[in-house]
Amino acid sequence: MLSDDELKRYRELLNAQNDSTYFKKEIGANLKNARANTPLTQEDVAEIFDCDPRKIRRYENGEVMCSLTQLISFCKVYKCTLEDLMPAETISYVSSLAGMDTEMLKSMMNVFRKTVGLKTA
Repeated sequence: MLSDDELKRYRELLNAQNDSTYFKKEIGANLKNARANTPLTQEDVAEIFDCDPRKIRRYENGEVMCSLTQLISFCKVYKCTLEDLMPAETISYVSSLAGMDTEMLKSMMNVFRKTVGLKTA
């Protein structure tokens, strides 16, 4: 059972996350940071994904949202995890909605990462 403070925090988080601008900006910044940890340019990434470099720029600037499939593809190219690309509070938020503890959700995500060939946290 959530305390009143936790419940209030999750409700505020839900309101912020219902605004797609929040997700686009957070994921975009995380995509940019993940790419910065590689020797790849936006043009290199666009070539890998066979798309226009403007598309990569728009993702990184938070102008458009990636699909989960695209995020997984970015994880493979950047050799990072989904947690690296998602907003920081996603794990605790999703675990509270799913009614499971954070460690259980992290374990499930590790199985998922191994399944798609990503490094484990």
